[in-house]
Amino acid sequence: MSRACATCGHPDRKAIDAALVAGEDAQDVARRFGLGGRAVRRHRAAHLRTVLAEAQEVREILTVEAFLQRVQELEGKVDRVLVRAESEDDLALVLRAIREARENVALLGKLTGDLSNGVTVQVAAFLTSPDFLRVAEKLRNALAPYPAALDAVRKALEA
Repeated sequence: MSRACATCGHPDRKAIDAALVAGEDAQDVARRFGLGGRAVRRHRAAHLRTVLAEAQEVREILTVEAFLQRVQELEGKVDRVLVRAESEDDLALVLRAIREARENVALLGKLTGDLSNGVTVQVAAFLTSPDFLRVAEKLRNALAPYPAALDAVRKALEA
């Protein structure tokens, strides 16, 4: 017949479980609550395995969500800079803001799984499409009075 779990029968079981779920060392928890280290480790393995896995999953989700939220906040700031740069006709800043926005979109795509490192883009087909060629011509015409900006765009596209 198996022995009853000393930790499950402890009056402070909820506090013990909370400490273990929070990642505290089993030996430290055992000492604090007057239990044996082996008993607390057995309790964690036998009775908290699912709870610990779920807690870890929740921690990971919260971490990813916080990271996504931070990236989205940065995206909002970049958008505001882009609007301001466009209103002030600061083409160099417009290009830098566009570059940052593009990086944010790529990062968000990777984080959300919408864009993985294995995605293959048909770049050649895109670069020869009529839509792209029209946009490129309009961009070239718009930047013609600003040779430095035109050169910066050309270098960015080549990179």
